[in-house]
Amino acid sequence: MSEHKSEGYFMKVRRRILSSILTAGMVVALFQAVALGAPETISGSFTIDTENVQPDPTNPDAPPVSVEKENIYTVDEGAGTVTVRPGAKITLGGDASDYRIIVSGSAEPVPGAENGTVEITLDGFTCDRAPQKTNSGSGTGGTTTGGGGQDAGGTGGENQSGNDNSSGTDTGNEGQGSNPGESGDASGTGVNARAKEDGGSTIALQDNANVILYLKGTNEVKGGAGAAAVEVPEGNSLTIAQIEGAGSGKLTAVASGVDSDTTGSGAAIGGNAGQNSGSITINSGTIEASVDSDAQGSGAAIGGGANGSAGAITIKDGTVKATSRGDGAAIGGGSGKGASAITIENGTVTANAGGNGAAIGGGSDGGSGSIVINNGMVVANATGNGAAIGGGTRGGGGTVTIANGKVEATASGAGASIGGGNAGTGSTVMVTGGEVKANANIGGGEGATVQGSLTVRGTGTSVSLVKGTLSELIGGNITVEDGAEVLVEMDENVTVPRGQTLTIPANVTLTIASG
Repeated sequence: MSEHKSEGYFMKVRRRILSSILTAGMVVALFQAVALGAPETISGSFTIDTENVQPDPTNPDAPPVSVEKENIYTVDEGAGTVTVRPGAKITLGGDASDYRIIVSGSAEPVPGAENGTVEITLDGFTCDRAPQKTNSGSGTGGTTTGGGGQDAGGTGGENQSGNDNSSGTDTGNEGQGSNPGESGDASGTGVNARAKEDGGSTIALQDNANVILYLKGTNEVKGGAGAAAVEVPEGNSLTIAQIEGAGSGKLTAVASGVDSDTTGSGAAIGGNAGQNSGSITINSGTIEASVDSDAQGSGAAIGGGANGSAGAITIKDGTVKATSRGDGAAIGGGSGKGASAITIENGTVTANAGGNGAAIGGGSDGGSGSIVINNGMVVANATGNGAAIGGGTRGGGGTVTIANGKVEATASGAGASIGGGNAGTGSTVMVTGGEVKANANIGGGEGATVQGSLTVRGTGTSVSLVKGTLSELIGGNITVEDGAEVLVEMDENVTVPRGQTLTIPANVTLTIASG
């Protein structure tokens, strides 16, 4: 009997403990539901969810309570803006194309916030502020028999108006046949009511804002004419990362084009046209940034807007692809301006420049400042007149340090692989680890008078120059130390002019395929 009573007693105690645990769990779950609340639907599929809590003002000893939404963000439907306060923690989802997200560093902070950093999670978020392109229509007019050799006129078909164009005007042009009795062909451009010259940025940092942008799922943002997709002007700070444990997070950012009323296009991530960019850090995630303009006045994919220099840009990890077609760098300065400091710690970085900017470095006429590559896989391609890594056209190469990783720098225009753009001075290049492959010279661009220097140091460190130009290469100072090696491959005959000397330093191998 005593053993039976003892067993019953312990069973009762066990049930009480389990009941307490379950009750505590239910309280926690209920608290979380109250604290986070339900997402607010702003318009259509666009929703905002909040996570901010504060101590209960009526009972400091009670669990924290959720902060009222109006103390975290405000919605102005007339202006089409959502203004976010410092210290806010929000999640954006759905299509927010009719709104701009503005983060104001000078606004009243969220009650109970630990600091002024704003945490924004993008979860399946899209926002298209780009000018909507019109679709031109065409039609064949009816035939009219012309008399006396006159041309016959037909009525042109109606044009298609642009997307989301509720009040645009269709136009019908009169088609003129070239001969009497011939059908008139007509086409034209529909008038688009949603041209959005003032479309602005999708997410804009203002007044010394500090924002962490977390990525969940696939997200896409497009800036208006002359605006960055994600606006980070000088004095503001943006960090991008994917949410740990939530799978891959991706952000596609597009700068849409040139605003005729400004100096050009904005960056995809960085400054608007005419703006320097602030601090931009990418910790993780997949980032695709591009500038949808090949105009001379264009911003960088990541960095300064047109005529704007780049602030500090740091890529710590992740997969980053940056593409520019105009005079801005893929990563760095906008047209006419340079970069200050670009650091790549790790990850996979692909930078493509198709105009006069560098792939990584300065925009047209801009220098590269300091470029440091500590690890990772970096592929830089310049098909215009900028360097692959270094200055834009007429821009100098600055200082380039490669400590580890694999770097492929390809320049198919008049710029150096690593160094100056067309007519730009060379860099001070130091390679202390890893593998570097350059298809052109390391030094100044075509026509440069100053070639800079190349130092290669450390066992296992290798630099391969393929199809390089000896005049530029040897015009600079080359130092190879501590077991490093430099391989120079030429596929052309080499002529050393009378009175000059070709010196091949120790540990440098010169291979000439022909001649």
